[in-house]
Amino acid sequence: MRRVSDITDYVLLASAGSTPHLRALVEAVEDVMDEEEDVPQYRISGEPSSGWVVVDCIDVVVHLMLGEKRKYYALEELWERAPRAR
Repeated sequence: MRRVSDITDYVLLASAGSTPHLRALVEAVEDVMDEEEDVPQYRISGEPSSGWVVVDCIDVVVHLMLGEKRKYYALEELWERAPRAR
């Protein structure tokens, strides 16, 4: 993202199959960022029941979405010029 945005260095997009799965992904991201990577969280926006949660860690922004929300909003298309890491 560094080449196309001043907001963050990385954007991670992930799909969940259900609301409980989304809730588990949010918890896992929080744990990994806090404990394993020592990346402080700035803000978490959204609720699993809404189908979309954003974990903002300043340099990394994680979008966790139910599959249908991810398909509908197609965030990948917003940043087509950004290089992709897999």
